[in-house]
Amino acid sequence: MSESSLPVLEAVVDGKEINLMHGYASDMTDGAIRENITPVHIDEKTFSINVIEDHTQTKKLMVEVFDDDGKTSLETAQVITFSDSNLEKSPSAGFINAADVIGAGSFGKNGDAKLAKIILTGDYAEGREYPAKITVITSESRRIYYYTRLKFLKNPQVDEKIDFIEFFHKSTFDKAEVRDIEKYLETTGNADETSFAHVSINNSTELVSYNMLSPVEVYREIPTITECEDSTISASLDFVIKVDTGNGISYYNVTENFRFMYTADRVYLYGYDRYMKQIFDLKQTSLSKSEFKLGVTDPSDVDMVISKDKNRAAFTYDGNLYSYDVLSNTLTTVFTFEEKETDYRRDSYGAHDVKILSMSDTGYIYFMVTGYMNRGAYEGRVAVVLYTYDPNTALIQEQAYIPVTTSYEILKSELIDFAYCNSKQVFYFGIYDTIYAYDLVGKSFSVIAADCKDKFVYSKEGGYLAYDSDDSESIIMLKLESGRKTMLRAGNNKIIHVFGICKGNLVYGRGNKNSICVNEDGTAVQMYTEVNVCDSEGEVVKNFTATEGEISKVTVKGNVTDMTVVVPADNVRGYKYKNSEQIISSLKDEKAEIRLSTRTTDKMMREYYITLPDTIYMAEIPASDKTKSMVVNQDTAVRFTRPDYYTGYFYTYAFGKLVGFSTNAGEVVVLADDNAGSVIDMDGVVVWKRGTAGRNKELKINFPDKAVSSKEAFNEALSILLSSKSVIAARKYDRMNQGVIDYISDFVAKSAGIPVRLEEMEYTQMKNFVSAGFPVIAVTEEGKPYIVYGYNDTEVKLFDPGKGEKTSLSYKKFDKEMGDSDWYYIAFY
Repeated sequence: MSESSLPVLEAVVDGKEINLMHGYASDMTDGAIRENITPVHIDEKTFSINVIEDHTQTKKLMVEVFDDDGKTSLETAQVITFSDSNLEKSPSAGFINAADVIGAGSFGKNGDAKLAKIILTGDYAEGREYPAKITVITSESRRIYYYTRLKFLKNPQVDEKIDFIEFFHKSTFDKAEVRDIEKYLETTGNADETSFAHVSINNSTELVSYNMLSPVEVYREIPTITECEDSTISASLDFVIKVDTGNGISYYNVTENFRFMYTADRVYLYGYDRYMKQIFDLKQTSLSKSEFKLGVTDPSDVDMVISKDKNRAAFTYDGNLYSYDVLSNTLTTVFTFEEKETDYRRDSYGAHDVKILSMSDTGYIYFMVTGYMNRGAYEGRVAVVLYTYDPNTALIQEQAYIPVTTSYEILKSELIDFAYCNSKQVFYFGIYDTIYAYDLVGKSFSVIAADCKDKFVYSKEGGYLAYDSDDSESIIMLKLESGRKTMLRAGNNKIIHVFGICKGNLVYGRGNKNSICVNEDGTAVQMYTEVNVCDSEGEVVKNFTATEGEISKVTVKGNVTDMTVVVPADNVRGYKYKNSEQIISSLKDEKAEIRLSTRTTDKMMREYYITLPDTIYMAEIPASDKTKSMVVNQDTAVRFTRPDYYTGYFYTYAFGKLVGFSTNAGEVVVLADDNAGSVIDMDGVVVWKRGTAGRNKELKINFPDKAVSSKEAFNEALSILLSSKSVIAARKYDRMNQGVIDYISDFVAKSAGIPVRLEEMEYTQMKNFVSAGFPVIAVTEEGKPYIVYGYNDTEVKLFDPGKGEKTSLSYKKFDKEMGDSDWYYIAFY
């Protein structure tokens, strides 16, 4: 695989280098890319860019600024004359001690740098974000694309904020200086003090300062700003440390996340999280227990398989794939982007995943690489690539290449967490709410299930997919290895629907076709009369049938299936809660042949190991090998476009990473609040951002002074919401014919506000929408609407359209009024 060659960029604001940006080989059309934010002084509208070259020379640079929809271009600034950068003089990033590097040059060099000064002339709103695309044109007329978001602020104070990050960071390495940051911590008695893998603001000073480790910093990257206001900031810092563990020297990738408010008087640290992950080192294999040491890490991305004869094992770790041959006692690095003697900034950029699909007894592996390609033929592209590895020839061979025009973070959300390649060379995978089968021999693909969000499940244990038919009259169970299908029929005038997988078994329900309730906002709720659990052959092993009422909601988690039973009621929704039921499946305590285990020591605390079967004995450290070459087949490209039905998703970003996505905006708002992040829609428009609600707000609205019936109350609330946008609807809302969001969108232009339905979001998060100047409709679990038009420290200000009266409720009483479940809000962003 060829070395990485694309330049990397840095923004320079207030004399501080921030936001390392990696280049894309094609224009990313997705407006939802949110890797960093570059603050810009609104009065000056200038900032600089460091272009750090290696094998590629830059002759021109352009910065194009877009409206917040990511589509409307506002202006383009061009730079063709560069000045020398002072990058090499900056203490903020790079090697701390070149002698500490793992092998000669494994963390690379900065390369040559050029400085481009950007001068913007457009009319930009203070405090608003604008997507920006930076295009680098090389001496060979190649275009390379980079992305940031510009935030225009009166006084961003970038220099002071970065200084605090560097002060805090350096203090954690010195037991004497750590006392200077002790006042910023919020140590609690219930914080986990047993691992270095995740340390937070709630941990002790001892753990924040690495306890007994005495780490040495080897490499530090520049900070990345992910959120920024005049006084507050969220930022992350990546670096590498080495530690003498007592059993040798180990190296670790570390990330610190900061969130704080900077004032002239002091700094208020709202959040601090540090994540530490050991770099895999074969020399640290445990011979006493024949285990591969992963060390201090979060093991959630580790994927492991072992052959039936136990002579072959494979595992993924930190974006790399390894294969172990027991008989020859050799560990082969099958796939990695890391390369000695090259550039750490580029090669070790961790924006990809590796997933093992299958492994034969001979060690033949199908595996999939998804994300940003750091180097090689696809350098700078984001893609899904299917490979095979043949241990007999030590070759990896490309089988399918699926390029996309979005970021790694968004691709993770678009890919369905399922992929399989069978012995007939049929590759099953899911993307854009669609399940595909790709014939690797015939180079043809077919759609197995389209528009299948919430309509399909995958059982890894059972080796099958199960999905609803288009007419919901049957469920198809597809055995992935053989291709055999089993049909589960609904029956006359009934529907059937998949709910989940419970210990390898399928959970599904049956209901009457006409048993559908339509909520006040047009949401249809299908009722079910029974829920079944069946095995991989479709045989029912457990059943629940509602003897009174029907089942409105089913959730499957672990070995428990929870069901909500409702009965008819004389209210807007036509039903009310009766009781909850459960189906509990027995747990099978099976010991995996290859598994993760932990050990705890006083110095390193909790560390992880890959444990092999007891029959495997390592007499010596395994030999190290790697694939000798890569064979790229011709015509492996398979291209897909987003179908029209793939829409309505919201994304939660925190510290430049996608931490959640859903069509339920309320769900991702809660996640953003928990992770100090932001929510954006598929166009990149900010929906919600933590910390933007003022302490109090009261909107001036002329409310009607008449009461209406309970069945007309929701329509009245809608009229009030539309009138806040100076809109009088041309027709009355009819919930049986249209959803409420579509109805509002018919009358309110996007530029005036985008309506959104937020399920089960908390009132503390709802305040952000009111603070932005928009009233909010709050609908209780009984379907009763309120207009939220204000709040303060102690209460929520409401208008009851049914009674035609204003009222105020304490937060506790408002929470009780909304109910235990099925409440929601309708708001604008």
